Amino acid sequence: MPDAIFVPSAEAVESSQLTAFTRVLEARLGHRFQDYAALHRFSVAAARVFWSLFLEWSGLVVEGEREPVCAGDDVERAVFFPGLRLSYVQNLLSGEDGPALVGADERGRRVRLSRAELGRRVLAAAASLQKLGVGPDSRVVAVASNTIEAVVACLSCAALGASWSGVVTVRAGQTIVERGPYAVVRHPLYASLLLLATGTLLAHPSVATSCLALGFGTGLALKIRVEERALRRVLGPAWDHYAARVPALVPRLRRGGSGGADCLTR
Repeated sequence: MPDAIFVPSAEAVESSQLTAFTRVLEARLGHRFQDYAALHRFSVAAARVFWSLFLEWSGLVVEGEREPVCAGDDVERAVFFPGLRLSYVQNLLSGEDGPALVGADERGRRVRLSRAELGRRVLAAAASLQKLGVGPDSRVVAVASNTIEAVVACLSCAALGASWSGVVTVRAGQTIVERGPYAVVRHPLYASLLLLATGTLLAHPSVATSCLALGFGTGLALKIRVEERALRRVLGPAWDHYAARVPALVPRLRRGGSGGADCLTR
């Protein structure tokens, strides 16, 4: 087995939340877990006990019935805590006040928000979105940079039960990155997600995973189409030249000059 890339110190392990939860489990069950592998085996063999005690220990703000812990035993159809509801935003922003979000742009401007201030901005934005008709099951799509404002908008949508999707924004004067993974495919992050979806389908072939993979692929294709339209509008011929040379998701193979080996085009 290769060497671990990172090994936390004994002090960091002892002060971690995982260790704190493990101690609670041991006290409640009267059983000591020798290592993480033993804890993991227990979480699989006694999943209902494990997650019931985790929910109790976590202090998450929830509403509804805590039983059953899991409805069903089929890996593709089992539902944990079917009688419970929780608000991701409420749990994220509850608790003691303190630093919650730091944003920085390419000009060096930094903005820091406390948990309380972030909560106020999210509530205000959610109220405005609600007036526009956004609510449960709504779909909100925005052309936005990775900024504090985008985070506030995303959390505001989640607070209302709506889904959020952000699309890249491009400013004039930006150039195309053609090094590293961008020399092989135009969308390396999306390519890795597509590879993950394909691997999941191959590992667990079924009608359900096939439908999920098809839906994911369709959504990804539409997202790429919208993003590339914006890139082409701002970058012009430079983008067309780059797109003609570099594939979107699947690397091209070319025949090598010696030995006939296939290799990735760069």
